[in-house]
Order: sequence, then structure tokens, then C-alpha cells
Amino acid sequence: MNTIRFNAASTSHAIAARFALLLSVAIIGALASATSSAQQSYPMLMSLNPVAVQAGASTEHVLNSRYSMYGATEVYVSGDGVRGEVVMPELKADAKPPNLQAMTIKFHVDPDAQPGVRDFRILTPRGASTLGQLVVAADPIVAEVKGNSPDSPQSVDVPGTWCGVIEAAEDVDSYEFEAKQGQSLSFHVRSMRLQNKIHDLQQHSDPIITLRNESGSTLATSDNVFFGDPFLSHTFADDGRYRLEIRDVRYQGNKYWSYSIEVNSRPFVTNVHPLAVPAGKPASLELIGVQLGDSKETSFTSVESPLEPYDAEIALGDDRVIATVVPTDLPILLEDPKAPNDDPGEAQSCDRLPAMISGRVESDADVDCYS
Repeated sequence: MNTIRFNAASTSHAIAARFALLLSVAIIGALASATSSAQQSYPMLMSLNPVAVQAGASTEHVLNSRYSMYGATEVYVSGDGVRGEVVMPELKADAKPPNLQAMTIKFHVDPDAQPGVRDFRILTPRGASTLGQLVVAADPIVAEVKGNSPDSPQSVDVPGTWCGVIEAAEDVDSYEFEAKQGQSLSFHVRSMRLQNKIHDLQQHSDPIITLRNESGSTLATSDNVFFGDPFLSHTFADDGRYRLEIRDVRYQGNKYWSYSIEVNSRPFVTNVHPLAVPAGKPASLELIGVQLGDSKETSFTSVESPLEPYDAEIALGDDRVIATVVPTDLPILLEDPKAPNDDPGEAQSCDRLPAMISGRVESDADVDCYS
């Protein structure tokens, strides 16, 4: 009897094939036009401010880079429903080309564009840039104002997506909002994860958030939930004004450390079970997350492409949630939650191969065995 042990599982997200094809075309085009600029580097994108855009909106953003972006002509964005437009500054006829390391990009997002993170690049005469990151959010975008601090918090509305930068040492950004008794809100930060794809950023942010009441008492704090990014869900006991603070846990700062905080009372799914679903066929899913109410299970039909993890949109009443699933054409073996399988002598039988095994590492020291 052969035994397979599983202690953990991991998935990776694949960039859409269409985006890869566009990028290849961009690189070929850039190489063909770069003869006169061969000694200059292609742009290395560093940050986008604000880093988020609302679905259904067209907004302008400041893109920062190392090396010049002058002459950029195209913006390529992964996925569907998001288009980018270069807003190039006008120059006088006799002016020399500037070393343009900050310029405006306008993003146009369809109302039904899937929320989440998009990769993008710009095309310049010196080649295609490195990857930039854009967050597509469901709620209105609020940009940080100068002077935002615990002593002078910025007044914001809920729901919303609050965007700013931890730009200097000891920078603490503070947002003040109103909440009602019994209201539950989630605070989803994206910062370190966005920077993990920034090619030339030597040090990344490590954000921490703190929720306080009007008197300044700490109600909750969060750090390192999704990799280095915080996530917090809180139900408010009283009507009142509250503050959310965000800073680097080391009190460090950097002008490229952009963040977005999505704040709302909608369902938030962290993961589903089973992770493996039959490709192109209906499947029952257990939803795991916060603010789900009674909606803990749902039916879902995946795409037909097998063995490629992707972020799926799942209808949940009037809401839609995003969860990673792995569609497969293989037979799916689910871990039996009632049967012990922690050691080889009690391994769960898998008598049909090839197969896709889907289980859970549900407690400390859990080891799942299959024979």
C-alpha cells in the first residue's frame, strides 16, 4: 500500500493567456521601435496613486516609475472590462524630451468588471514596462488628503475604498467614519501583496491597522492576515464615530508604499470547500468568511478549462463574492470529515487514479493520509 501525506496545499494565479499575447505583441513592437533609444532602460513601474478604481468609473491616476515613461502610447491591462489611456503632457515644439518619471494614466472600468487586482504594463519607445498593479473595487474611491493623522483624521463615508500612501517614517494615516449599533464592517487592506510584483522596489510595506472608538480606545487590531496585509471584521456595539488607523508596523515609510482599504458590510469569502470543482459542471460549495449571514452554502458552475486555478465570481443573493477554485476533469475525491486519516494505518482509500484530492488542513498538527 502506497501512502500520500498532505500537510498543506497551495495554489497560484495564472495571468490570462490573452494578456500574455498582448504583452508579447507589445514587446515585439517596442523592440522594433527602440533602435534610437537602445542605451536607455525601459520604465520600471513603482506605484500608482490612487491604487484603486471603482467599477463603472473613469478616473485619473498618477503612475510613478524609475526611468522615463516619455513617449508611452499604450496601456495593457489583464482580464476583461478595464482599459487604460496614457495622458501624455504637452511639450513646446523646441523642448527636449523630459525624463518623465511621473505621469497620468486614465483607467476606464466597465460596471460589471470583476473586482480584484489587475496587472498592467505601459508600452514605450524603450520597451514594455515592468508590471504595475491596479485594484478594481466595488465602492467609491476616497484618496488620502494631506495632513491625515490621528490628531486630524480624515472624514470618510462607508462603504468606500480608502487609498493612500505610507510615505514617510512614523506616518500614521487615520480615517474617521460613522457606524451604527449592530453594524458589521470588514476592512480589507491591500499593500504588501501589491508591492510583491513591483520589480525594483527594494523594501516593502508591512501594514497594521487599528480600530478605535471616539475616545481613542482600541477596539481591534489586525496584522499579517493575507501574507503581510491586515484584514479585520468588526461588529459595532454602539452608534458613534470611529477611527481606523493604518501604519507600517516598523514605523517606516516610502513614497511608493501605496495601499487600498476596502470597507463595507457585504459578504467576504476567504476560501471555499472543496477547492476542486468539476470543470463546466454545477458544484456545491461551502463558503468560508465573514458577514455571510445564513449564506454558508451555494451552487456554482466553473469554467470549462481544467486544472487552472482562477478567481471565480459567485452569486450570493444580491451580492457577488470572489473565491479561488480549481476546475478539473479528473474524478474528485473529497476528504471524509468523519473518518480518521491522520496516520498511514487509517489512510483514506483513493482507488481511482488519476484523481483530484480535495481536503482541509483543519487544525494544528493535522496530517491527511491517502492510500
